[in-house]
Amino acid sequence: MSTRALRYPALWQSWWRVPLKLTAGFAATVFLALSFAAGNCYHCGPEPILELTLMVSGGVGLLGLLFGLGGNAGAKAAVGRAFNVRYLDDSAEMTRRVHRLSDELGLPRPAVGIMSAANAFAVGSTPKDGAVILGRPLIAALAEDELDAVIGHELGHIATGDMQQMQIACGYRAMFDTAFQIAGGVLSIAAAMAAQDRRRGGDAQLGILVSHLMVTLGRVTVAAGAEVML
Repeated sequence: MSTRALRYPALWQSWWRVPLKLTAGFAATVFLALSFAAGNCYHCGPEPILELTLMVSGGVGLLGLLFGLGGNAGAKAAVGRAFNVRYLDDSAEMTRRVHRLSDELGLPRPAVGIMSAANAFAVGSTPKDGAVILGRPLIAALAEDELDAVIGHELGHIATGDMQQMQIACGYRAMFDTAFQIAGGVLSIAAAMAAQDRRRGGDAQLGILVSHLMVTLGRVTVAAGAEVML
């Protein structure tokens, strides 16, 4: 029986699914929080809630996408600085080893780096900009076939687009966390100012509670979603 090597275009998964799912999760959180608040508001209907949900989640989702793409573009350089990565030239034995395996997948040949941490990972904004980083302790401790398995695992991240999805998810989550903190502060201040009006004191207190609830649930939802996608 003959076998045919996998080619990476057949393994590729589009990165846009990550921000779409994160934005959908955030939108659901906003809708539920606003619906809860509307339960104590007799003149609030479902249409304004839906419109506000779409506006808020759409705006925040767009910012999250831009933040994630920016983080993705700079991930390779950031990882290099954080782990003091030293990239090898094409004539190095480890580079030839990685390139031999990447050729079998039809992948663009990635850069190959080494670091002192006992770990391995793939980085880069696209397969053409990909890099495989290997830790010296792993190289020294693993047998030949074990090392090939580690390299193949990292090449798999490049071939499937995992590296882009993970990096965008991390950037998306960081942006959401910052946005939630700012939004929560603004909503709390606005509700506290409204509380000075005795006629609206009850609604203002409810607004403070809802604002904190939205921030907490939103951060938990996005963090959990991003972790699942990582």
